[in-house]
Amino acid sequence: MKSHLKVALTVVVVFNGIFGNYAFAIDSPPKIDYASIKTAASVIAGENVEITFRATDDVGLNSIGPVASIRSLQYPSLFFYFSNCYLTSGDRKEGIWNCKIPTEKTNPLGTYRLILVLTDTVGQHTTEEPLTGWTNVANFEMRELTAQEKAAADKAAADKAAAEKAAAEKAAAEKAAAEKAAAEKAAADKAAADKAAADKAAAKPVAKDKSITCIKGKSSLKVIGKNPKCPTGYKVKK
Repeated sequence: MKSHLKVALTVVVVFNGIFGNYAFAIDSPPKIDYASIKTAASVIAGENVEITFRATDDVGLNSIGPVASIRSLQYPSLFFYFSNCYLTSGDRKEGIWNCKIPTEKTNPLGTYRLILVLTDTVGQHTTEEPLTGWTNVANFEMRELTAQEKAAADKAAADKAAAEKAAAEKAAAEKAAAEKAAAEKAAADKAAADKAAADKAAAKPVAKDKSITCIKGKSSLKVIGKNPKCPTGYKVKK
C-alpha cells in the first residue's frame, strides 16, 4: 500500500473580544486509520470488493457514511460509486466500517483503485485530494477464476445441487409416508367404527312377538306380532 501524505484542514472561527482575538477550532476533517485497512489484493469479476477500516472524526461522519468506489486504471472512465458501508462496531465519531462494492462478470480485467470518500456532519471531507474529497486507499486486481478455482466452484455447485436433490427426495418420501400412514389410520379408524356399530347392533335385544285375542260377537282370533292390532270390527279380549 502506498504511503499517504495527509493535509489536516481545520475550520477556525475567530472572535474579537475586549481582551483580544481568540481562535477556536470547530472541526477537523475525517481521518482514516490506514493501519486498520483490510482488503483483498485481487477480486474475481462478479464478486464483491470488500474493505474494512477504522475512521474517526471530531463531530462524527454524516448520515450517509463512507462512500466506497472503484476505478479502472486501464479505463479511467470506468468508475463505480456505492454507499453501502455499515458500522460494525463503535460509532460515527470513532468506529469500524465495512464496505461492499458489487462487481459484474463483464467488468474489464486488470488493475483497479479503491477509493473512499468520508464526509462529516459539517461537510468536511477526507483531504488526500481536497478538490474531490477522494482518498485512494488501495489497488487490487480484477481477475477471472483460475482453472483450479473453477473446478472447485463447479464441484461445489454440483455437490450443492446433489444435496438439494437428496433433500427434496427425502422430503417427498417423508411426505408420501406420512400421507400413507394417515390414509391407513383413517381406514383403520373407519373399520373400527363400523365394527363398533355392528357389535352394538348385534348386542341390541330383539323385541319378542306379542299375542292378543280379538273377538267379534261369538268369533275370536289370535293376532301375533311385535305390535299386534285387531282387525277392523274386532276388539281386544280383556
